[in-house]
Amino acid sequence: MLKHCPIDRHERVALQFSGGKDSLACLKLCEPWWSKITLVWANTGDAFPETVALVERAREKVGGFVEAVSDVIDWTSRYGWPADVLPVSASGFGRVSAGGGDGPLIAPSPACCAANIWAPMQRKTMEIGATLVIRGQKGSDRLSALVSSGDVVDGVEYWFPLEAWTDEDVFTYLGDMAPDHYESTETSLDCRHCTAYLAESAGKIAWMRDHYPDVHAEVTRRIELIESAVLAEMQVIDRALGRA
Repeated sequence: MLKHCPIDRHERVALQFSGGKDSLACLKLCEPWWSKITLVWANTGDAFPETVALVERAREKVGGFVEAVSDVIDWTSRYGWPADVLPVSASGFGRVSAGGGDGPLIAPSPACCAANIWAPMQRKTMEIGATLVIRGQKGSDRLSALVSSGDVVDGVEYWFPLEAWTDEDVFTYLGDMAPDHYESTETSLDCRHCTAYLAESAGKIAWMRDHYPDVHAEVTRRIELIESAVLAEMQVIDRALGRA
């Protein structure tokens, strides 16, 4: 199923591996080259046990493994819970410049992912001297990186073998290899206490109720507090527009 595979042109190849279905499909696709591939995984310190187990199984198949370590629990305690929408007054900047309020400290979701996943993973990828980076990014994904498959940035080529695939294509290709949680969720199991990306996370949050009830209770508590902060700001907007 691979077309124009660039792996043979590179000596050092990194597969940025999240443990989700797309990175797992990339791993399966690249089986003929496993011996020359290094898996790079971002360990935020808040991974689900299912993800850790999957990563452990994957690392046994390839030639190398690098763990990019961060501490998302510490980060969120200092900068705020990640959210898809937030009032400025609830952000770290707002607390400093405007005095903030008594509600939760909230951070933009991309800032959390950048600090704890994307940047650490990219640093480790560059440290091993990879000249080819493989990712499971698809053109159909709602969220994606700024680079496209085939781009070369600072001498590093990026290759997304699933770029033309859909989620259905991935599940069909993986078959029984797809992690069990995808029967109930739409997304991978990233950080247990993530309070963002709610457009894709409803299934995961419901899944946690059955499998990790304590984590589910804490995550929903945080989301409700974020909601209260957003609604309070919406009331200010309504008053400004004469709707109150």
